[in-house]
Amino acid sequence: MPKKKLLNMENGVSAMVTDGEYLYVKSQRDMYKYDTSNMSLVAHNVLKSGAEWGFAVHGNHISFFNHLDFFMMDKDLQFVCAERLGENISSDVLGLMWFDAPNAYVNIRNGWIYELDINTKKVEKYHVLDSSSWSFSGTENFLYAGTVSGWLVEIDKKALKVTRKIQLCKHNVFKVVHEDGFIYTLSRDYSVRVIDVASFEVVHTIKKVRNFVLTEGFIVAKKPPMAWDKRTFQLVGQVGVPLGLKLNDGRVLVSDNQGVYEVI
Repeated sequence: MPKKKLLNMENGVSAMVTDGEYLYVKSQRDMYKYDTSNMSLVAHNVLKSGAEWGFAVHGNHISFFNHLDFFMMDKDLQFVCAERLGENISSDVLGLMWFDAPNAYVNIRNGWIYELDINTKKVEKYHVLDSSSWSFSGTENFLYAGTVSGWLVEIDKKALKVTRKIQLCKHNVFKVVHEDGFIYTLSRDYSVRVIDVASFEVVHTIKKVRNFVLTEGFIVAKKPPMAWDKRTFQLVGQVGVPLGLKLNDGRVLVSDNQGVYEVI
């Protein structure tokens, strides 16, 4: 894959996210913000421990977490929230499900959702699922979560209650992507399942896939590198796997333990 180096990172890149206009890079305990138009440094801050993960952009905020703690920064990389929500391995933090300012809805092991007001730091606790969830994707009103017990669950975001669910497999739905009226899942049995949101039924299954991404018109498996038409589910054939972060101008960025690169 031809590429040119944009940023030299002596301590490597451990996480990289973008909102299309700016690039946010974690390098051990350092967090950097770059203007993608010229890759100039805009802001820098130091993280609490360097052991945080799960970086994601949510409007004007960036969220991340470790086993017990949940953090949010504004886009100037200033901390606005650093809260210990977990107590032990049975109640550790698994990520941010969604953010409706000022409330962060944090995924906690064993089916709990904590509603955290990042301004007042008030926490409300809701037991919503029967088991833990590792992956979720949603719309304005509903969240779709895959559970470790093999279920795909629809959650009403306002009521914080399960409205529909379907068992997809025996163990661990660990990837969930919602797009254009369909939900695409990947589970421990290495099957991609396509669920119609309207009927909440499986309309197609692709077996022997270890990971996938969605592109315009296609479901693309990383291993093996094959593609299926999103609407007909017909096998198209072997394709190049899209990797990296896509910016607003169409450029794609990748990283390694030495820096950040533009794919050319």
